Amino acid sequence: MTSQYDDIGAKYNVFKHLPTSIVEAENVKDAVLPYLSKLEKPRVLDLACGTGYYSHKLLEWGASYVLGVDLSKSMVEVARQTISEEQKQAGVLRFEAGNALTLGRIGEEEPFDVATGVWLLNYSSSLDDMTRMFRSISANLKDGGVFVGVTPHPTDDVAAFAKMTSEVQERQGVRWGVTVDYYEELESGEGWRTEVVGHGEPKVSFKNFHLKKSIYEEGAKAGGMNGRVMWPEIKLPQEAIDKAGPGFWDLYFTHGPHMGVIVVEK
Repeated sequence: MTSQYDDIGAKYNVFKHLPTSIVEAENVKDAVLPYLSKLEKPRVLDLACGTGYYSHKLLEWGASYVLGVDLSKSMVEVARQTISEEQKQAGVLRFEAGNALTLGRIGEEEPFDVATGVWLLNYSSSLDDMTRMFRSISANLKDGGVFVGVTPHPTDDVAAFAKMTSEVQERQGVRWGVTVDYYEELESGEGWRTEVVGHGEPKVSFKNFHLKKSIYEEGAKAGGMNGRVMWPEIKLPQEAIDKAGPGFWDLYFTHGPHMGVIVVEK
């Protein structure tokens, strides 16, 4: 199975230089750090690792070992080039190609304490896809482990959020560096097809899905994650305010941020 990211490769890193990336990274850190900090040598599975941005962050935040997995072989090759000689010698970071929909149990690896999926679940087009992804997550987590992911804005009224997003973007253009086109509602009624465009240099776009909040929650339980499901409030970090000014973010938070963070315990 080929990936739309095989032609994007390292160009995807443009998203990590957008103003919204500061909000994203700090909220991911706030969600995952409590789980990393309570373990002596936490092992992390980083699904949809892309070029390895969060894999390296997870090591900085306290992980003792990170395995990054991504569908795109091109992305994985870029990620491997980011491994330092010191990290290679210590064996703390590895990248492999794999599809979260069909990954199953990774046989050569011990179960992980934490799994992450920053923009993973938005490639699920249905409850069935969501369930299959969570089966892969659950299969590779220890009992008592946790999954931390980033999703589109959590809501069960995706149509209303799509309409609001379109209206705000017409007024604000590319103010936050990224736009989302909700171009078709799914026949199932479970959500919408979307195209995400990063307006940095180079300009990069890709397609995915914005499903209802309830689909994420149902898929987690159906996929074997029987613990708590939590949606931490998205906070505006001081670094983002300092970099862009408080007024820059007014509409972003008034109408609901483009992202959500989901935390699911096994």
